Amino acid sequence: MNKKLTVIVPCYNEADNIPAVFPEIVKKCEERDWQLVIVDDGSRDNSAQLLSDFASERVKVVRHKLNRGYGAAIKTGILTAVSDYIVTIDADGQHNLDDVEHLLDRAIEANADMVVGGRPTDSYNHSGWYRNFGKFMIRSLIRMIMSVPVRDQNSGMKLYRRDLALENLPICPDNMAYSDIILLLFVDSRHLVLEEPIRINRRRSGVSTISTRTAFDTVSEIFYLVVMFHPMKIFIPLALFFFVTGGAWVIRGLFFGLQLSNGASFLLMTGINCVLL
Repeated sequence: MNKKLTVIVPCYNEADNIPAVFPEIVKKCEERDWQLVIVDDGSRDNSAQLLSDFASERVKVVRHKLNRGYGAAIKTGILTAVSDYIVTIDADGQHNLDDVEHLLDRAIEANADMVVGGRPTDSYNHSGWYRNFGKFMIRSLIRMIMSVPVRDQNSGMKLYRRDLALENLPICPDNMAYSDIILLLFVDSRHLVLEEPIRINRRRSGVSTISTRTAFDTVSEIFYLVVMFHPMKIFIPLALFFFVTGGAWVIRGLFFGLQLSNGASFLLMTGINCVLL
């Protein structure tokens, strides 16, 4: 078996898609001599039973007893893999294995640490305006914090070096935010991250598990990441806000001949604490 690449497919309640999607994935991995790791994340339907039919020396099928999250499934896949690179794809048939080969060739050619599969812009129309707006807000937040060299930060198809991923797994979340956080960690560590266009198919069956909670979880994880590695990017703007607001309150008090109020004192002290902490 080729030790160059492992394809990781997290799977949760995809019984309707498995018969149509996975035979093709298995066939193409066999043709290209890639390892395939399928992680059933505690599915409540008969996904585990269907996936067990694909298990072989090349195809590793791992099952979580309970649903632990998208990120946890990918972590299990990375720990199971034995290759130099790993790539994540969805279990709903949206991704094409031919694009995976293109991403791998690009990574080897450029000696890149991560290559993100950039979906065509018109594919966002399939998600609906509500999810697209959420993705736009998350992308905007990320770009306010750091410079990211890719457009499609939320893409589920990302190919990257397994050894570098292992270094970051302990601080990666177990939920859907994993996809964004692993990208930000690679960028923050000054690893070479590139983006290559890919094609997207319509989901074969079922509905996506991405929800409003997913967006809130992602924003929270990004916030924790920035506080951990670049706290001043959060606390300096907060300190300026409290200083300006408190200073304006003080000036207003002086103008009207009032004493320094408790509110103004609180805002100024909070600004100082934001800087000192």
